[in-house]
Amino acid sequence: MEKSTEICGYSLTETHVAIKGYGYFLVSDTADEDEKELSLSPIGTWEENKQGYFRNHIGQYLNVVYLDDDGLPLIKSPDLNAVLQVASSKSLSYSSKPTTRISFRGRLSPTASLGWPYITNTSVIDSLGIKHALNFYFTCISYGTFQWLFGVAAPESGTDIDSPYDQGMVIEFDNSGLLSLTNGTRSANAPLLNIKWYPSGATSQIIMDFGVIGEGRQLRCLGSTTQLETPEVDGYEAGIYARTTIDEEGCMCAQYTNGEQRIYAQIPILSFSNADKLTINPWKAKA
Repeated sequence: MEKSTEICGYSLTETHVAIKGYGYFLVSDTADEDEKELSLSPIGTWEENKQGYFRNHIGQYLNVVYLDDDGLPLIKSPDLNAVLQVASSKSLSYSSKPTTRISFRGRLSPTASLGWPYITNTSVIDSLGIKHALNFYFTCISYGTFQWLFGVAAPESGTDIDSPYDQGMVIEFDNSGLLSLTNGTRSANAPLLNIKWYPSGATSQIIMDFGVIGEGRQLRCLGSTTQLETPEVDGYEAGIYARTTIDEEGCMCAQYTNGEQRIYAQIPILSFSNADKLTINPWKAKA
């Protein structure tokens, strides 16, 4: 019967792992890719040293398969020495992603006081990867047609917000409380929010998502109280590498200071399927 081999947790240290079953990690006695020679080790007490390399407590360097963003090996070669590289965090970083969409959810009351703004806010990331605060104002302007004026403001003085959001855009709901008009039209898309940030000159061009015309899955106008949820925003700041964790599939996952995480490598295991046969467990693609 074929014996199963897998990785399991070893201690409270996030990079300590053990092999369950009959198998070995692939290691080298140096981090130099040109000088290293691969050997086998059952010891998985991996810890990151000051140079960013992962070694066990007896000084062996872990060798791994580096993965692309789709979870596939970066190097595709029949040569095992070419595919396997010494595990290191030295080149890990996470570029920023600008905010491209803001989605609004909640309930606006048709009996709200005229002219009294309801305010919600969030943070967005500009084209240079810088975080900024934005305030959103919902002001009831008409009972009969369920009209609200939606405006955007930035606390940073000198920032330029394009029309119609600088002065306010009318959002209208029907008698059932469903979204019916944005900026005077039944278009599925409201105008883009264009911002030029001061003093950097960085820009933002953001889709404003209030929901689908005639549907009530996001913004609605009904009930006796106004309750707005925190807007959903995409994008993130550039991240600085913080640490690595290893899961039970042998995936090495980088954690970043911006809250993002990314699997960047997988640990292959050399295992015995029977007493006479030595095989490398296939690594799984994992996005």
